[in-house]
Amino acid sequence: MKHREYLVGYACALPAIIGVIALMIVPICYVIYISMTRWTAISSPKWIGLEK
Repeated sequence: MKHREYLVGYACALPAIIGVIALMIVPICYVIYISMTRWTAISSPKWIGLEK
């Protein structure tokens, strides 16, 4: 019975966890990626890493 209660709790928390991942973590990772590329609107991104 206790195991089932844990599953219900996780099921209730899952939408919030997915929302945090989709609305916070993914954009942060994308911004880090974009900041390490040289990219104009007409060219494809070129990886430059930590160069200037």
